[in-house]
Amino acid sequence: MKKKYVLIAGIISMVGVPIQTRAEEYVAPVSIQTESTKEQRDLSEQFSTFQIMLGTEVYSFPTSVSQWEQNGWKNVTEEAVLLASGTAKSGIIFEKGETRIFVSVENQEENRGGIAEGSVIGISMDLFGQNGETIRAELPGGIVLGMSTLEEIEQIYGIPTSMYEGENYTQITYQYGTESYLRLDVEKDTNIVQGFEIENVRERKAALEVATSAQASEDGSDIQETLGETIDSGNVVFDSHVYRLPTVLSDFLEEGFEIVPEESDKELASLESGFVVLQKENRSVKVCVKNNTEQTRQVQECIVTSLESSLYQNGFSLILPGGIEVGMTRENLENALGENEIVKEESENFLYYGIAAQNQTLDEISIFVEKETGLVVKIQIEKEE
Repeated sequence: MKKKYVLIAGIISMVGVPIQTRAEEYVAPVSIQTESTKEQRDLSEQFSTFQIMLGTEVYSFPTSVSQWEQNGWKNVTEEAVLLASGTAKSGIIFEKGETRIFVSVENQEENRGGIAEGSVIGISMDLFGQNGETIRAELPGGIVLGMSTLEEIEQIYGIPTSMYEGENYTQITYQYGTESYLRLDVEKDTNIVQGFEIENVRERKAALEVATSAQASEDGSDIQETLGETIDSGNVVFDSHVYRLPTVLSDFLEEGFEIVPEESDKELASLESGFVVLQKENRSVKVCVKNNTEQTRQVQECIVTSLESSLYQNGFSLILPGGIEVGMTRENLENALGENEIVKEESENFLYYGIAAQNQTLDEISIFVEKETGLVVKIQIEKEE
């Protein structure tokens, strides 16, 4: 029996278009861990360490409010704030002498609590909205608020995960996993970073597993020949490499992907399914994994059963047999689908094409076309066998 496709309203949220945020409006989550020392310490070169130097003091996100207080910061927010477990509040005002900054605080404990019991999970700064004395703010790699250029940022951090061109600002975002990011506003007239926003709720303890190797052909015709013509075969090109789903997770690690451990399952029991977030070059994707064996396995030994690509989110290329890929037109998609049996549904903003494998109700391909642009904006593939 084939899987029944139902187009739910939730698909509308999958393709959120970035919205320009003015630097003076920044209020974002960040957490900080104080390094108490009188000597100026060097910051990491990588944004994904989520560090900042305020004056001569280095902080790493996240950390408890009490540690900020021990370093001389005082919460001067006028309103009384009581947070439920797992909830956050932005726009919390911290002062130290004549310096004022804006942070976000989350209650990471099990019970309700005030700001003093929370953890700082976000900070936002700009050159326009600060009250009192301006403090020097330096990010990893020596990026300094009010001094560093867009070219310097890209030289240190690499290609951004996303970029938005506003009227007066270029806003660039660097993403780590699915939960953490660094966003910077660069003024077009001066080409100087005028504001930034950091968010990192979880501790990022260790460098992730990385491997290097490549086997995919760089020639497009060779790739299409490798993929074949059967759309439900499980053959795909993902991030320029050929995979046949389901495939062992270690195949992705060999192509330079890293596991984000804080957002991923570490091991799976027999026949258990779970999730892993993979990171590569400032981009991330969440995949389903399954342990098909009779013993508990580390996720690296489990098989990947799903992949997805989104024009507005993860930025990874995904090509199916027939040359079906994100960014192609609706007309070209329908020509490529040919005689394949599909389920087609429609919402206010999207057209949905569903293809189920002939004999597997759990195997499917979902393709979303945005009506406004007429382009394929998202592809999802699931294949367990």
